[in-house]
Amino acid sequence: IIHKKIISIDKFFKFFRFLISFGKYDIALFFKIKDFKPDLIHSNSPTTRYSFYGALFSKVLKIPFIWHNRVWETAGWKENLIAALSSKIIVISDCVGMKFSKFSYKTVKIY
Repeated sequence: IIHKKIISIDKFFKFFRFLISFGKYDIALFFKIKDFKPDLIHSNSPTTRYSFYGALFSKVLKIPFIWHNRVWETAGWKENLIAALSSKIIVISDCVGMKFSKFSYKTVKIY
């Protein structure tokens, strides 16, 4: 039996468009972070473009990324991508924490 991973081409192109949507201000943000050399990067917003960039830039620059997520609605693959890039995920309830069951080792609940 041969097991193959199959990805929808539509999902692949959505993901690709998401990754290449960098603008000149996004690249400028990367260099500002690189020059500033912070101890960590924190995002207090749900799944937004800048949460993604913060997580991605922190991974490239080897800076811890803390993502504070308060929303129980899911944003699908974008949310999973940000969670995978995060060092820690702060949630405000068990309900929100259930979204990140794959990442329970990096999830911290606070009230």
